[in-house]
Formats: sequence, C-alpha cells, structure tokens
Amino acid sequence: MLSGNNMGEFIESEFGDYIKVSRCFTTGAYIIKKHYYKTWLDNMKESVKQLEQSGDNQFCCDVYNHRLQQKDNWFLIIPICCYQKEDYSDIEKKVVDYKNVLIDYKKIY
Repeated sequence: MLSGNNMGEFIESEFGDYIKVSRCFTTGAYIIKKHYYKTWLDNMKESVKQLEQSGDNQFCCDVYNHRLQQKDNWFLIIPICCYQKEDYSDIEKKVVDYKNVLIDYKKIY
C-alpha cells in the first residue's frame, strides 16, 4: 500500500521503510503482485455485492480488505507517499481531509 489509514496492530520492518498491517483503511494506491490479483479482485467483487445488498458500511471495500490483511501479507510504505485529496466522502456524507490522519500510522484502536 502506498497510502493507508493504519488503525490496527502492525509489525515494523527492520529498516523502518514499511509496516505489515492488519487493519488499514482507504483504497488510495496499491501495488498488487500478479499472483494475488485474483484474490484481491474476488474480495472486491464480494464487498460490492454485500454492500449493494445490505447498504452496511462494514462491507465497504477498505473495511472488507481487513479480511485479507489479517491472513495475508499486506504492507504499508513508510513514510506514506500518497494522500487522498480533501473532498466529499460518500461514506461519511461530508467533506473530509485525511492527510494528518494518514501520516500517523502508529495509532491503534
């Protein structure tokens, strides 16, 4: 992940240039290995289907990705090199600016 809102426990790399995440939000920028693409895409499709059927935000793609993050290797580059532009969020129904939230990857909730 080139960007993400890490809000879970993580494992820091030996050199401090990335962390292994288990509960990282946002879907701003990914690099996905070819062998993993189908797994990720199937998860996204399932997320959309569940969200359309239920309307429940627990099925938003960034939240639904936590299933994969907790069982597979998902890494967030540190320092974060991409940010979401301040703009209207369909999920939150208001204008949001996550830049400062994204910078702080050490928060755990």
